[in-house]
Amino acid sequence: MKLRKAPIDNLTLQRLEQSLDEDLLTEAYSLEEIADQLRALGGNPEAIGERGKALMSGLLGNADPHAHSGQLSASPFGGVPVSEQRQEVFFDSGASDVGHSAFRAFGKTYGSEHEAVIDFLEAITPAEVAASEAIREWLRTCQIDCVKGGLRMVAEREAYHGRAFTERLIELGRTVPASVRPEIRESIDYLRDTSLSDLEKLQRASGRYPNPEDAMQPLFEFISLLKEDQQTKEMLRLFAADELSTLRWQNTLCAVLTEMKRNGQIVAE
Repeated sequence: MKLRKAPIDNLTLQRLEQSLDEDLLTEAYSLEEIADQLRALGGNPEAIGERGKALMSGLLGNADPHAHSGQLSASPFGGVPVSEQRQEVFFDSGASDVGHSAFRAFGKTYGSEHEAVIDFLEAITPAEVAASEAIREWLRTCQIDCVKGGLRMVAEREAYHGRAFTERLIELGRTVPASVRPEIRESIDYLRDTSLSDLEKLQRASGRYPNPEDAMQPLFEFISLLKEDQQTKEMLRLFAADELSTLRWQNTLCAVLTEMKRNGQIVAE
């Protein structure tokens, strides 16, 4: 697939730029965390009241919490928990009937927050490494410059995610699993498929995750539940922002290129 020399219209460029301009760190703070931020600044959340909380929520980029399902699956460029079916799945932590703290996330019940964190990191770390490698293979055959430019940055993101999570697992006394979990692998392998065009790969990814915010919400909810492991929590907060940025970029670019193909600005080789 290649580009004709026909110019890209201004509306198309505006759509892409608007999406990228809106790509901010937004969905990560819960009301409890906002209250903690206020206390850290010397304020009193109760005295400030709901109006003050709403203002602080806007400043910190808090998103309204929604109940979404969360299976440990994969984004188009690596393993993240996503919402593929809208079922009722709860995220909660509380005391179990045997006196231990139960931690429930992504539709699973863990014995503790630590156990949930380890399970997540063991799933995500090899997936991020594998995704980076697959994207680099795609880059060798990529024919569209705007796709190639984005892929270069996404590949670097996935690689550093893998390195950072590897270090964190080692600090927690664990090692990185040798292989990617099967449910995640299927969302990575097609990236290196040379029988698919650049646009077909983007269309496959955006078709699976049409709403980036909904897809990422389970991860932001998981992050908001973490109370003990503050180091991993902040790593995941920034990781989630990167993954959301990637999903927004690939969906917007897919829409732009699909429209260009419809207008004859992209033709099959």
